[in-house]
Amino acid sequence: MSLPLRITFEGKDYQYTIISGPVTKDTQVVRILLEGEERELFPKQTDPLKSSSAAIGDNARLLHTISRSIALRWKL
Repeated sequence: MSLPLRITFEGKDYQYTIISGPVTKDTQVVRILLEGEERELFPKQTDPLKSSSAAIGDNARLLHTISRSIALRWKL
């Protein structure tokens, strides 16, 4: 398990942890733990609605922003 990462979205701080294996350029799906719930992100997607396993009521834009942050951090 990796160290917690932080992101600020719409004035609120969020903390998430990457629970899948190491992130590389070949990584298609990244599993994270956000607010006690496991999520799957697809960092190479550009459409916010397709970039996460967001269910109805989830903030798809937040998950897309986290996905984008991961892609930028690891230069995917």
